[in-house]
Amino acid sequence: VFDPATDVVSVPDLAFSISTSNLLLSGASWIADAGLEAILRERAHWPVESVLAWAADRLREGLNRDLSDRVSLEGTVESLRILGVAARRGGLVVGVAASADATLTVADGG
Repeated sequence: VFDPATDVVSVPDLAFSISTSNLLLSGASWIADAGLEAILRERAHWPVESVLAWAADRLREGLNRDLSDRVSLEGTVESLRILGVAARRGGLVVGVAASADATLTVADGG
């Protein structure tokens, strides 16, 4: 979940799923008894300021480049806004909308 008021991403529904051998099941019992799941859920919060700064830098790099010997692109990033966040097995996916201005310049070939 992304909270735009605090610029923080959290995982309020974090949960474990263990359904294999007896050893794992006894481990799951320990996790439940120790309250580990609740502790991780409480601490699963990440500020997004650095993610937005990184995304703005990458966009700025893409907007300011030579496309060929005679064609260049120059631009500025006006703003970034988080649209949503999704938890995936490999990490968090952050959807972002950007507002930017760019100018394409073609030099005279003569």
